[in-house]
Amino acid sequence: MGSIKSLGPVIFISSTVLDLGDLRSALKFWLEEFGFEVRTSEATDFPRPLDRGAAEAALATIEGSDYYLLIVGARRGSTFPGRDISVTHAELLEAQRLYSTTGRPQLLTFVRRSIDDLLRAHAQPREISASDWDGVAAILRSARDERLSSWVNSFETFRDIVDVLRATLKISSPMRRRALEANLLAEIRTNTAVMWHKEAAQGGIWPPPLLMEPSRVPDVVTHDDVLGDVVLTRAQTQSVLEYHLEAFGVPDRIVTIALDAAIASGEFLEFDAPTSALRVGQLQNALLQLRENITRLSETERRLEQQVDQLNRLDLRPNRGPTLSVRGGYIASLKSHGNVYMNVLLLNGALAQSLSGMDRPFAPPQLRHYSPRQEVARQIEATRLTEQDIDVVLGLTPPQVTTPT
Repeated sequence: MGSIKSLGPVIFISSTVLDLGDLRSALKFWLEEFGFEVRTSEATDFPRPLDRGAAEAALATIEGSDYYLLIVGARRGSTFPGRDISVTHAELLEAQRLYSTTGRPQLLTFVRRSIDDLLRAHAQPREISASDWDGVAAILRSARDERLSSWVNSFETFRDIVDVLRATLKISSPMRRRALEANLLAEIRTNTAVMWHKEAAQGGIWPPPLLMEPSRVPDVVTHDDVLGDVVLTRAQTQSVLEYHLEAFGVPDRIVTIALDAAIASGEFLEFDAPTSALRVGQLQNALLQLRENITRLSETERRLEQQVDQLNRLDLRPNRGPTLSVRGGYIASLKSHGNVYMNVLLLNGALAQSLSGMDRPFAPPQLRHYSPRQEVARQIEATRLTEQDIDVVLGLTPPQVTTPT
């Protein structure tokens, strides 16, 4: 039975163990936090085929790796059985051979800066034996093989290596955050396929809320319009019916499993340095807004289902005349449904662009108010508590003495 392939990239760390053991352990822990499978010969989880010796087993393990990470210090290490080179040197040559023939593993080489400087100056320090010195020099000569276009990076600290790995391996966040992002992006793509309309004949793609734009269906402006009937042309009625056909039932098909997990995880919160606390930034706020608008879309649709009698009044049979009338409140509810529907699309787009790794900061979209009547929307916003108001109500700041009017 074959082994299960790791879900994350596999990195083989090659170096001497006695002098670089702490560094190897630190790199293994750091890389595993970002979802990499790290193979080090001293680890208990290192593959050890029973039919091969330790050195040969290490060479075999390189073949299944995506990256080969070589760290060179002041020691050459033990000699590879049957060859006049060290085990570390043999591992490097095997990685280079595989890379030349298959394109993987990709090669990453680091040498301690003090050793590299001495080698370039041909100045062997007394504390390093001739055997170690010649072995280290041979490893670096192979590592700098121009035919492989392999960079050799010098380092002094763990941070020097990590900075190069972060840029080279495009590491931006821990595995948990990356998993949440991948799941959320996949869910957004699924919901996008549900929420957009594609023409079968022409292949055009458009969002259903366009059918409820003022150019197609007039806005319900006054209070009297809401309570009374409004007159629609047959073309306007056609838009209303098409929107109902395209948009209704969509909320029941929207998936929010990954969205809910992302919100609850706390991975998208921001650290606020002045207060040393986490806060809701633009990305977390967009996730919360998306959840709120999806919930509001379902609620609006349930209210419209209670007005099915108004939908039945929109009869486009030829004998019904050039205009039709319907309750203005029904049209207002449809407009509200369209606004919230569009908000979900806008938030999906903004979040998808951010999660896809596009090289630009997250840009919050300009959302529509759920009330289609501008006067009502202004009244709602005027009576909404500000952040300062909430601080006062919660007792976080001293209240200002006011008299109710």
